[in-house]
Amino acid sequence: MTIGILTPLQMIAGAALSNNGGIRIANTWTAAVNSYTGTTLLTPFFAAVANSSAGGISANTLGNLFTFCSATVPALADNTPAAYSSLGTNISAGFTGVITTQGNSYLGSGNVTVFAQVFSAAQGYVGATNNYINTSINSQTYLGSTFTTMNSLITGNLSDVNLAMRSFGADLAALGQLIDLSDLGNFGSPASLLQRLATLTTITPGVNNALIQAGIDQANINNITDPNANIDDNLQRLAYQGMLNVTGTELEQVLAVFGVTTPNINNMAELLNPVKIFPNSYSSLTVRTYNQDTSTVLRAIYDNNQGTVNSKLLIYLPRYVLILGSSNMITYQRLSLIIPPDQALACKAIQVSLQQIKNISNMSLAQLSTAYINLQTTRDLDLISSLTTAVPPSVAAFYADTYGTGTGPNGTLVITDLLGAAVGIPFTSDLTNVTTTINSMTSAGILNTLTVIYTRMKNTVDGVYNVVDVVVIPSGPGSGTYPNADAALNALIGVAATEVAGIESAYPVQSSVLNSNFVSMAANLSIEINNLALASIDIANLDPNGRGPVMSLVQNLPDYGVNTEQNGPAQFLETIANLDTQGGQAIVACLREGKNVSVLDAAGVGQDTVIPSIPSSIPPRANLIPSTYTEAEAANLVVK
Repeated sequence: MTIGILTPLQMIAGAALSNNGGIRIANTWTAAVNSYTGTTLLTPFFAAVANSSAGGISANTLGNLFTFCSATVPALADNTPAAYSSLGTNISAGFTGVITTQGNSYLGSGNVTVFAQVFSAAQGYVGATNNYINTSINSQTYLGSTFTTMNSLITGNLSDVNLAMRSFGADLAALGQLIDLSDLGNFGSPASLLQRLATLTTITPGVNNALIQAGIDQANINNITDPNANIDDNLQRLAYQGMLNVTGTELEQVLAVFGVTTPNINNMAELLNPVKIFPNSYSSLTVRTYNQDTSTVLRAIYDNNQGTVNSKLLIYLPRYVLILGSSNMITYQRLSLIIPPDQALACKAIQVSLQQIKNISNMSLAQLSTAYINLQTTRDLDLISSLTTAVPPSVAAFYADTYGTGTGPNGTLVITDLLGAAVGIPFTSDLTNVTTTINSMTSAGILNTLTVIYTRMKNTVDGVYNVVDVVVIPSGPGSGTYPNADAALNALIGVAATEVAGIESAYPVQSSVLNSNFVSMAANLSIEINNLALASIDIANLDPNGRGPVMSLVQNLPDYGVNTEQNGPAQFLETIANLDTQGGQAIVACLREGKNVSVLDAAGVGQDTVIPSIPSSIPPRANLIPSTYTEAEAANLVVK
């Protein structure tokens, strides 16, 4: 097997990324911006901005240019919507420039080390947050109607058997290997006890004699200890009678084989009596029973500490335990004719209770007792103990409302909820709608006057209206004489503000479309910035110099390729990959390679893509101090 971490494609991508190449802001967003700023309306507007420095335009005036219609129709001058003024103003590229700058910051503004840290942290936050969201949703259904109490849940249903857990655990520990937890269906049965004894050793002579004296011949004794044999109930009844006479030394031998240290066991038959084998905890034994309305009750098996069995169990225990049975389970109906009926009822209730513990049949009695002794309950936590659902709806709603703010299914986050500006999601579609609407309004003549005003802004900046030491704007919008271009441009900005306000009033449908899309872009950018803060990603203070983040990104590229969810990591990386370069194409190829690896692995196809990372020659060995003794040195250390 080749030992290595990189494929050829990863090496090519890594070389580009390590050299701050291979990625760029999405060209779809760049194209959308160019289409918007290149409309008939905005071409002169941005020409004025581009030439403002040469025209002597102040930064304050440029600020006015990109805020004058922020509260009316900001899309008509690339203004940041007034409600989102905290996003700032880009006095050279407008609100679309704010989005572009933010998107570039995600990519490290040309520093891939910064991008690698941003992307990794964002992915981690998305995954962690979605775990909470999905868990909160699943918490309302994952247990169905099976949730009973928090105690039952956190103790694996062990507390349903006995809430006095340490006492019950101590009783279990004292029983050694007496109970076969894989044969709980026959708990309390004489045959099961004899089979257990035969499994651990052989039927002792004392037990054998007692069974013969009870009327069982040797052939039937051999049969009753065979777990695969079908044992007649009359034979079991005789066996029980025989066990009553196993006392004294013969009983001590049996107890020793089982490892039972429980006191006050007077005969072997008492090993079938819960009161005797659970002396410290039988009075707190319980079984969960179900009412007709599917509600549950944790019902006592014994009514008191005198060993009186709860007769209501005959009503509430499942029918399969009482009368139906199966090939590997004796019913109460049968067992009550073999051992005392109340004792039989208690045994069946204990069977039902223990069998609610998952994997109980694979456990030893020692393991179960250790669990009981060491588990903790919700004692004194009344607000937790009283819960009727595992997760209250109000808690699930908190996570849904607070964490579930993403654009993925059920409010889950996707990478573009944090870094969408880098790939133009969802900004490109909004800006495209804006451009389409502006072009339509231009064709309808709605924007003629505003276009003239913007053209006059360009002419003012370009010096077209300069007359000696003043600026003279001819008849039409903004006409007049001004001391300089800066003053003239400010006057035109005021005229433009009035014109945009008039357009908003006269054409509410088109204005609403423009505002909806621009506000949507602002809202989404604000959400991204907030999500970055929640993820504790402070781009400005990330280390720009380390190699580790880039190496980690390169190694993870194939893994990202497996996640093909919409707006997920694969789509994001594919969108920012600069396909005009070999490195950018290698990034996309790495994503595809990762997907291929999962397909080939599933098919069992071998691969040779990983390059060996073992050195081609053995590195020189260090000259370390001696760590072993010579024969003479060892001999000198021996005591003579």
